[in-house]
Amino acid sequence: MEGINKKNKLGVSALSTGETTENVKLSMIQKLFKRFSNGFTQLEKRLNTENIDSHLKISKYVSRVLYGCLITTLITTSYHVYKDNEFERHYNQQLISTFNSQLDNAFYRYFAMLHGIKAVFSMSPNISLKEWTPYAQQILYPKRYPGIHSISIIMPVYKKDLAAFLEQDRQQNARNLELVSPEDYNRDELAIIQYAASNTSKSWEGLNVRQYKSTRQALDNSRDENKTKMTYVNRLRSEENQKAKPAFVIYTPIYHANTPISNALSRRQNFYGWVAAPIYIKDLFQNLLKTDPDFKKIHMRITVDQEDSEGFHITPLSNQEHTVFNQTLTKTIAGLTFQVHTGYYYPGLTLYGGKLTLPASLITVLLISLVISLLVTAFFWSVLTMRQRALDLANRMTTDLFRQEQKYRTLIQNAPGVIFSCIPERNWRMDYLSGQFKEITGYPPSEFLNNTRRYIEIIHPDDILKIEKTIGLKPQLSHEYFLDYRLIHKNGSVRWMHERAKVVRLSHTKELHLMGYFFDVTEQKEKESEYRNLVNALESAVNGVAFINENGFHLRINEAYSDIMDGNAQELQYKSFFELLSERDQEKLRNIIANGFEDKERALLNVEARTLEGKTLYLSLVIVPAYSDDVTKKMIGFYIFAKDMSNEARRENQLSEAVKAAEAANQTKSTFLATMSHELRTPLNAIIGYSDMLLEDAQDSGDNMIVGDLKKINNSGRHLLSLINDILDVSKLEAGKMTIHLETFDIKEISETLLDIIYPAAKKNNNKVVLNLPDDIGEIYSDLTKLRQMVFNLLSNACKFTKDGTVTFDVKASSKGNREFVFFAVADSGIGITDEQMAKLFQPFSQADSSTTRNFGGTGLGLTITKKFSEILGGEIIVTSKAGVGTTFTLVLPRNTRQNVADEYNEGKGQSAA
Repeated sequence: MEGINKKNKLGVSALSTGETTENVKLSMIQKLFKRFSNGFTQLEKRLNTENIDSHLKISKYVSRVLYGCLITTLITTSYHVYKDNEFERHYNQQLISTFNSQLDNAFYRYFAMLHGIKAVFSMSPNISLKEWTPYAQQILYPKRYPGIHSISIIMPVYKKDLAAFLEQDRQQNARNLELVSPEDYNRDELAIIQYAASNTSKSWEGLNVRQYKSTRQALDNSRDENKTKMTYVNRLRSEENQKAKPAFVIYTPIYHANTPISNALSRRQNFYGWVAAPIYIKDLFQNLLKTDPDFKKIHMRITVDQEDSEGFHITPLSNQEHTVFNQTLTKTIAGLTFQVHTGYYYPGLTLYGGKLTLPASLITVLLISLVISLLVTAFFWSVLTMRQRALDLANRMTTDLFRQEQKYRTLIQNAPGVIFSCIPERNWRMDYLSGQFKEITGYPPSEFLNNTRRYIEIIHPDDILKIEKTIGLKPQLSHEYFLDYRLIHKNGSVRWMHERAKVVRLSHTKELHLMGYFFDVTEQKEKESEYRNLVNALESAVNGVAFINENGFHLRINEAYSDIMDGNAQELQYKSFFELLSERDQEKLRNIIANGFEDKERALLNVEARTLEGKTLYLSLVIVPAYSDDVTKKMIGFYIFAKDMSNEARRENQLSEAVKAAEAANQTKSTFLATMSHELRTPLNAIIGYSDMLLEDAQDSGDNMIVGDLKKINNSGRHLLSLINDILDVSKLEAGKMTIHLETFDIKEISETLLDIIYPAAKKNNNKVVLNLPDDIGEIYSDLTKLRQMVFNLLSNACKFTKDGTVTFDVKASSKGNREFVFFAVADSGIGITDEQMAKLFQPFSQADSSTTRNFGGTGLGLTITKKFSEILGGEIIVTSKAGVGTTFTLVLPRNTRQNVADEYNEGKGQSAA
C-alpha cells in the first residue's frame, strides 16, 4: 500500500488494463473475502458431517489452523519485507534516473543558450558593451538557468596585439579595460574576458583566463575541435566578500559566420572567441532536488576527476548516516567526468550494511497480518505479482512520457519568440502562450488564457484592420500567412512583431486552431527607419555625395553632385571619377586607395576637376572607404563627399597676393625706418654732445641764464634719441635682423643697479620702490643689455602710472618641466588697465587711450619691444591688472638661454616676410 502511494507521486495514473490502482485494490479485497467465505462454509460443512462435537477437537483443529496461519504470516511478512526493500531499491533507482534526466536537460538548456549567444556574435562580431549588457541581462534568469553565475565573452589576444585590443575596446565601449594577469605569465597568447554579464559584479572583465592550466586546455580543445567543453573550478568567488564555491565552467567556441571550419587549421584561422558560463554546482543540484518532493529522500556528494578536485556534499552531512541503497552515477559532459554519489534515506532499522531495512511499521504489519492472514495468505502472491506488473508498466509509460514532455518543453522554452495557439475569431482568444510572452509584452500569459484580457486589446489600433485582412475573420483550413504589426507593451511602449502562423485542425477535437509564432523585431524596424532617413538626408544634402565602385565608376549620386558636375545620373553612370580629375590629383587618389587609406576611416583631399561641360572646378573631397564586411576588410568602393571650393580658391589666391604685397610694403617701411634712424642718430649724437659741453661750461662760468635752456636742449635730444633707438629696435625685430649677446651675470647685482637707476623717476611721483630678492638667486645666462632694457621699461611704466603709491620688484626662480626659469615681477598700485585696453596693450605705437600720451607721455613702443625681446630669449611676459587697483607685469626668462633662439626667431620672421 505504501509503495503504491509512493509511485502515484511519480505520476502513475493508469494500469495496463485501463483500471485505476484504487479499483484494482478494491477488486482484490472483494475476491479475497469471497474465497475465505467459501472456505469457512466448507469447514462448517465438514465439521457438521463428521459430527465433531468435542471442544477439544475443535481447539486442536483451530490450533493447527492458527499455527498454519502463523507460519504463513511469518512467511508473508518476510516476503513483504523483502519485496518492500526491492520496491524501495527500484523506487530509488527511478528517482536517480529521473534526477539524471533533469540534470541532462539542465545542461542541454545551458548549451542551447550558449549556442544562441554564439550565433549572435558569429553574425554580429562588433557588438559593443552597451548592446551586450541588456541582451545578456535578459538571459540571466536563475529560474531558467539555475546556478548560473555569469555569461562572459572571452577574446583571444596575442601579446603583440594587446595594446591595439585595449585601444579598440576603449574606443568601442568608452572605458579603460585593464588586463588582470600574473606578472610571471610568459605565454604569447592570452584569453581576456572582454564582456562579463553577472547578477553580482563585473570584476572579471580584463581577466586573462589562460593563466590556469585546466582552463587553457579546455579553451584550446574547444577551439580546435569545435565542441563545447567544461572544466571544474574548486573555488569560484562572485564578489570579494562572498565565500568561494565549487563551479563548472562551460566554454563554447565562436567562429566568424560563413567561414570554413572543417579542420583544426581553418578553425584557428576563422576563430573569433569563446562564450563562457560559470555554474555553481551546489546551486544547480539543490535547485534540481527542489523540483520534486520525493527528491528530498536523496542525499548527494560530488567528486570530479581532476587534480585539484575535492569532493563536497550537496545535502547536509548529518543525514548521510541513515542512507541506504548507496550508488555512484558517473557523468561525462562536455569532456569533464564527475561522479554523483547518492544515498536513499529510509526511516527504519538498517541491517547488513544498508542491504536490508526493516520499516518502522513492522509491528503494526505483524498484528494486522495475524488478524487478516486468513484473508490475505492465499491470494498474497497474486496481489503482489499483479501489483508489480502494473507498477512496471506504469513506470515505463511515465518515464517515456516525462522524457518526451521535458524534450518539447525545453525546445519551446528556448525558442526565440512566442509560440501561440488561438481560436481563429476576431478577438483571437488564446488557449496557449509560451513563457517568452511576458518578456516581449510585459503581460503574464495567464491574463489571456483565462479570458481576463483579449489579445486584440494590446494590438495597435492602426494595425487591427491590416491583421483582419491578412488572417481573415473566418480563415479556412491550411490558410498560412506572415505579417508585421505593432503591439502596445504593458509599460506603454510600442513594439514591432513579426508573426507567422497557419490554420490547422486538431485531431482529437476536429476544431480549427490558429497556431504559429511571433517575435520582437523592433530593433530591426528602427534600424530600417534610420537607414531610410540616412538615405533621404544624403539625397537632399547641400554638398555632393556619390558612391564610386572599385573600378572608379559612379554607382549612385545625389542631386547636388549632379549640379556640381553639370550632368545627370545617366550621364555620370558610365563616366569614371578618375577621368574628371587632373593627372596630378588622379595619382594622389590612387596612392590613397593603394595604401588602404593608411588604416584611417577617411581621407581629405583638395583636387582640381573638370565637369562634363569642360568647366574647371576646385573641389574639397572627403573620401570614405566602403568594405564588404568587417572581417576581410575587402574594399568594394568608396563614398565621395564633394564641396565646390572654386569661389573660395579664387578669393584665397586674391588674398594671398594682397598679403604678399602688404608684407613687401611693410618690409620696405622697416628698411626705410632703419636707414632713417641711423641717419638721424648721427646729428643727434653731435647735438647731445655739444649741449653737454656747453652745459658744463655754463655751469662752470656761473652763467645761469642759459643753463635751463641748455638742459632743455639736452633732454629733448636724449628723448628723441631714445625714441629713434626704439624705432630702430622695432624695425630690426620686424625685419628679422635682431642679434643677441649671451653672457653670464649676477641677478642680484643687475636688479640692485636697475633699482638705483629708476629711483629718480619713482621719487618724482612720490612713489616707494620695494625690492624682494632672495640672497641665493644666483646667476643667469642671457643678454644683459636686453634684460636691463626690458626690466627698466617695466619699472619706468610702473613709476610713471603710479602717484603716491608703491612699486614692488620681486625676483624669484622656479622650475617648469625639466627647465628652470627666473621670474621678474613688477607690481604697482597705479591706475590699472581695463579689459578693452588689455586687448591692444602690446601693439606698437599704441597706448591705453589717447589721454595716456597726453598725460604721461611715451611712444607706446616700450611694451612691444619688451614682449618681442622676451620671446627672442625663449621666455614670455604675463600681465594681470584691475582698473583703479594696479597692474603686475611678470617677465619670465630661462636661466640658461639656448644659443640659437635668436636665429630661430629671426628665421621665423624672415619666412613670414617672404
